[in-house]
Amino acid sequence: MQDHIKEHWEVIVIGGGQAGLSAGHYLRSKGVDFLILDSSKEVGDSWKNRWDSLVLFTPRRFDGLPGYPFPGDANTFPNKNEMASYLKDYSRKFSLPILPNTSVERITKGPKGFSLETKSKMFSCSNVIVATGHSFPKIPDFSINIKFDIKQIHSSQYKNPSELSDGDVLIVGAGTSGVQLAMEISHTHKTFISGKIPGKIPDLLFRFSGFYWWFISNILTIRTPIGRKIRRQVLTSGAPLIKESEKDLNVSGAIRVPRIVGAKDGLPLLQDGKTLQVSTIVWCTGFKPDFSWIQVPYLRLDDLGWPVAPRGISNVKGLYFLGNLFQFGLTSSLVGGAGRDAMHVVEELLLDREE
Repeated sequence: MQDHIKEHWEVIVIGGGQAGLSAGHYLRSKGVDFLILDSSKEVGDSWKNRWDSLVLFTPRRFDGLPGYPFPGDANTFPNKNEMASYLKDYSRKFSLPILPNTSVERITKGPKGFSLETKSKMFSCSNVIVATGHSFPKIPDFSINIKFDIKQIHSSQYKNPSELSDGDVLIVGAGTSGVQLAMEISHTHKTFISGKIPGKIPDLLFRFSGFYWWFISNILTIRTPIGRKIRRQVLTSGAPLIKESEKDLNVSGAIRVPRIVGAKDGLPLLQDGKTLQVSTIVWCTGFKPDFSWIQVPYLRLDDLGWPVAPRGISNVKGLYFLGNLFQFGLTSSLVGGAGRDAMHVVEELLLDREE
């Protein structure tokens, strides 16, 4: 694409996932000059590269991006490959300008706008939308004290049980990924799971009446007291379970154990003082923010390291965010919530441009 050799764009979107594509849709509809930079080889790779059996916990009717509903039975749950294909189709449907294999290593700001540094080229733009989400695995520091012959992987590296070592497996973290992986791995390995389950959303509210989606879209936001309270819990402990439940976990045969608090004699140490002899540890401990590569003066971060950017609008003119965990509401990092946040960010960007 010839536009890729330009020296300057009005807007550059960093990240070609659901948030970045949604932003691209609205920028395209408004006739804005923009480019999407994505570190992956192809659109959808971030989904395609996750574990083999992954199925979304939201049904198709809540998995579409603006202007293009997710195909298929609205009440069924797509798998990761279907989501990857959908995102690729979406980018083609709206002819979104995407430059793949392009990872932005540093953002700086000067008098004429922003400079984006990659390994091969410098890009320049008047506005930046950072839509990279939260993709840095969070693993406790004490993991380095666990003996070498215990294999350790993060949930983002897990593919299927056949890749695990023979012997017992410890899942650390009882959120959605932890419960799903424990249920799967328990079919082939003796499996322990450590962590507190962060609540459960009743299935009927979500799957049939749609009340759950309305609730998390309109009530669980930074605008309400309960939303602000839940936000802190989500950022520190994870979101409530939706499809799976504690009962499903217990039936699977996975063994619940106390919280992991450290390492002793090279083994994972439980809160009750006991240790576990296992062959593999899967850290289902979520992700952490790292925006150190955005070297823009005066950008505010909160005490957890997230940009202070209500509804995606930072305190730095021209710098916007999308896809961050609970950025505006619980749906902000979900596929079905990307469009609402993107529409607001693009509207604000256009208003700021007119000032």
